Amino acid sequence: MTKDDISSFITSILDVSVPSAVNLADNGKTLVYTVSRDPFNSQKDGEHDVASVWHAVTNETNSARQLTSGLYNDRLPALSPDGSLVVFTSDRAKRGSSSAIYALSLSGGEAYALTSAMNEQPIDQLKWSPDGRFIAFTSADEKSDARKKKDEAKDDANVWGQEWEHNRLRVLHVESRDIKTMVSMDQHVVKFDWSPDGKSLAFNTQASSEIDAFVLSGSTIYTVSADSSDLKKVAHTPTALQSLSYTADSIYFIGSVTPEFAVSAQAVYKIDVQGGLSDCKRIAHGDHSCALETRRAERDVAYYVQMGMKDHISIVDGGHLIDGLTASIKAWDIAQLEDSNGNVVVALVKGDINNPGEVYTKCSSDGSLTQVSNHGSSWADKDLAAARYLSCKSTDDTTHLEGVLFTPKRFADDNGFPNKPMATVVAVHGGPYYRITDSFNPSAYYFTNVFLKAGYAVMHPNYRGSSGRGEAFADKARGAMGVYDEPDVIALTQYCIEKGYSDRDQLIVSGWSQGGFLSYLCSVRNGMHGFGWRFKGAIPGAGVTDWDTMCFSSDVGYIEAELGGRGAWSTDFSDTESRAGSAIWHVKSAAQEKRIPEMLMLHGANDERVPIEQARAFRRALQWHKLPFEYVEYPREGHLIKERKHLEDMVKRSLRFVDQHLTKN
Repeated sequence: MTKDDISSFITSILDVSVPSAVNLADNGKTLVYTVSRDPFNSQKDGEHDVASVWHAVTNETNSARQLTSGLYNDRLPALSPDGSLVVFTSDRAKRGSSSAIYALSLSGGEAYALTSAMNEQPIDQLKWSPDGRFIAFTSADEKSDARKKKDEAKDDANVWGQEWEHNRLRVLHVESRDIKTMVSMDQHVVKFDWSPDGKSLAFNTQASSEIDAFVLSGSTIYTVSADSSDLKKVAHTPTALQSLSYTADSIYFIGSVTPEFAVSAQAVYKIDVQGGLSDCKRIAHGDHSCALETRRAERDVAYYVQMGMKDHISIVDGGHLIDGLTASIKAWDIAQLEDSNGNVVVALVKGDINNPGEVYTKCSSDGSLTQVSNHGSSWADKDLAAARYLSCKSTDDTTHLEGVLFTPKRFADDNGFPNKPMATVVAVHGGPYYRITDSFNPSAYYFTNVFLKAGYAVMHPNYRGSSGRGEAFADKARGAMGVYDEPDVIALTQYCIEKGYSDRDQLIVSGWSQGGFLSYLCSVRNGMHGFGWRFKGAIPGAGVTDWDTMCFSSDVGYIEAELGGRGAWSTDFSDTESRAGSAIWHVKSAAQEKRIPEMLMLHGANDERVPIEQARAFRRALQWHKLPFEYVEYPREGHLIKERKHLEDMVKRSLRFVDQHLTKN
């Protein structure tokens, strides 16, 4: 395969449009969703994020049609209960800085603003009331004229704890366009939902808009009357609420199995509105599987759950609506059909390694999925790779591990496994509470797809700390960095070698975020496992190299403290336990013993999640010991790389590094 072939492939894969943010009308007849280039990374078109809104008819093949141009960042589409009007957020008044709710009639016409088009505060969520007269949404207060003048004069000292930009819960009257702020308390609104009769809303708050504020102060659940704004405190819980659904007398939410920790498996909880916290109980999952999101359709509440390597959508107190998909569900929604049998319809986005994500719908009375979109029709490589799931024992023999192996089709046998030991990239996912199954672009930035196109096998290990396996698996990330996760990466790699899938002399480890951390750690521990092989190279992206300093500088410092064990402020002076999982502290001995392979380090210069100093420290360490490396900072980029030229550079540079260190299959 020529360089031009690879370059063309990279261009085509970065051009793929993928659907997300699916929303069904309450009657279940139609749906809307957004389309963008890689919604996970929000790839930018020039300087700005862009997305378009699409509409489709439930259970009608290829019925999707485009509603908005795709020139602006049109997000969070929501159909009115009768399906006649779609609202969405957009920056079309001032690209990249404005945020307003727009409405568009499905019978024709132009989109028009329902809120001030020049507002700048982002709108994080919006939901129609059941009667279609109101839209609830959350946004922070706009800056006052006095504050704007101070900013312009650069009289803008930022005093911590003052002038928090709390999200407020607001209700928009669609016809009059009047907006009522339901709650103005000194707390940040996180999630909300309407009651089925539209008379009240349930919501939860945390102490501030800082992402990890719940770690110290937990979450408080309230209800508020839509008419009178009467506020009722339902309960306070130490856990963050990842999702919230409000029925006639109960509130369902997703929270931690071990509520006092953020690093924990997630499960479905139910709380009685009248009984408060005393009537709060975990009702589904969390022991051996993980529930990640809830949705309500009139009287039914559904949830999305990961069970090992399979995905399900289930009804509370009912059965599976979507049962055992091996392709990852990327977005979904549920609605009640207008029939006498109580049937519901599900819409979801799924794809696999050979097929970009598409939108599918399914009625509970029908066992089949109907594909209503066709965004991947131009994708030519529909026979790129075979995907096979792996399972093996951990090195400590206490649990079984799972992963997925992708093999270029031209090197796969009749069972989809490699027909010879392959040069393999071990691609470690981020999170750590995440997992990889069979999906298009299963790791960040299309590395997997490009490596496969170039003829390499790619193996994704789901190490302890990942999602899908319940609390006993997820809690191994809590205060145990490097204890279980890195040995699990090694165990699955060794399994591939023993089965004849991977060439023990042709291995590279790579990963982004938590996967970047494990790539660094695998580098300094290279070969210490005793199996007689080493990684020939490492590509850590946005990875942690020192857990103590992550507590100081990350935007989620309290969560990083849970991962690393504890913050320095709660550690005894003599306690150096966190160094065991911090790669920077192992460089000296690893350099002396010549363990560290050649490295390609990638990082966004403005990363707030894993600040750039983590990578700079490791680069200085390699310089000090005169070891070979390539180090790349991407200007203006945060934790996820968005700019097109940077994405192209990163993928091409990574492939070149692999080509230099592995013999092609």
